[in-house]
Amino acid sequence: KMDGPVLNPNNWLAPSLAGSLNAEVIDIVNEVGGSVKPYFPGLILQLGKKVDIHRALSLKGSPIPQGDDEHDSTRAFQCWLTSTAGVAPTRFVPGVATTSWKLLDSQQADDMLWRSWHRVAWNVNMKNFTPPLHIARVFKATTEGEDKTQIYELPVFF
Repeated sequence: KMDGPVLNPNNWLAPSLAGSLNAEVIDIVNEVGGSVKPYFPGLILQLGKKVDIHRALSLKGSPIPQGDDEHDSTRAFQCWLTSTAGVAPTRFVPGVATTSWKLLDSQQADDMLWRSWHRVAWNVNMKNFTPPLHIARVFKATTEGEDKTQIYELPVFF
C-alpha cells in the first residue's frame, strides 16, 4: 500500500527528481501534466524554507523588502512572484508552498522566468550566502505531442 498521491504514468520526471517531490507537488504535477500541449508548457513553483526566504529578502538585489518575520516575508515573496508573472496562476493559495500555471505559451513562460523573476545580483548574493540560500524550485512541464509530459527542474532561479 502506498501513502499519498502517485505520479500519473503519463508524466515523465527527470531522474534527478525521483523521490524529491512531496505529495503537494506530485498532485500539482499530475494536474499540470495532464493539461500541457505542444508549445504550451506549464510551470510549477515550490517555495523553499520560510527562514531562507526571510534571509534572502534582506540581501542586496532583493526585488522586495524583507517582512517583519518569516511568515510576512514568505507571503510577500509569493505575492511578488504571482503579481509580476504577467499571467494569473492556475493554482494559488496564499501560504501554500506550491503555485502553478497551465497552458502558457512559450513566450509567457520565458517572460515569467527571465524578465519578471530573474535577478542576477540577488541570485549571486543568495549563492554566496553561507550556507547558500535556495528559496524556490521551478519545474517546467512540456510535451512535443507525445503521450508523455516531461517534467524537469529548471536551473536555480532562486
